[in-house]
Amino acid sequence: MTEVKRSAKGLGVLGLVAAILFAFIWIVAANADPLWILGENTLSDMGTSDVELTKNLFNYGCMLTGILIFVYGAGKTVVSEKAGAASGILLCAASVFLFCIGIYTNDYYVHSYFAVAFFVLLGFAVLCGGIDDGKNGRMLNAAVAACVLFSSLAVLAAMDLAMGEAVAVAMGLIWLAADGVKYILS
Repeated sequence: MTEVKRSAKGLGVLGLVAAILFAFIWIVAANADPLWILGENTLSDMGTSDVELTKNLFNYGCMLTGILIFVYGAGKTVVSEKAGAASGILLCAASVFLFCIGIYTNDYYVHSYFAVAFFVLLGFAVLCGGIDDGKNGRMLNAAVAACVLFSSLAVLAAMDLAMGEAVAVAMGLIWLAADGVKYILS
């Protein structure tokens, strides 16, 4: 029996597209609402904005990006082993909460639980991905994971929630893009 080695390039493109898509959605949604201010408002405030474009872009963007990250995480679980597979599973779980953030805006009491679960699971996904990259000699990706975790935790500890959340999301997008590029170049 012949074993067929499948390419993970398509998976990498999916991760990169998810990161770029959410960054684009964030920029357009934030610019559409003149009352939303980086560092003063949380990202979730866009989900309840009085500006219809901002509200719809953010909420549907969370749902769409959640779906893309779920598929990426599932694919990562298939093509990886041990810590890399754990990273994929954690990404799948985090993506479910991201999807829920788009449905249950901060008007709902469960929103905060979904947001905390998303960030915690994403942080552990980055940690597991960094461990996997380090063990497999992909030191640049391991360094990106370490920088993402350190900078996110430092800003969350040193600044208010609104800025900490924004930096953590931006860092998560950087890690997702770098992780996707890793698969594209493999």
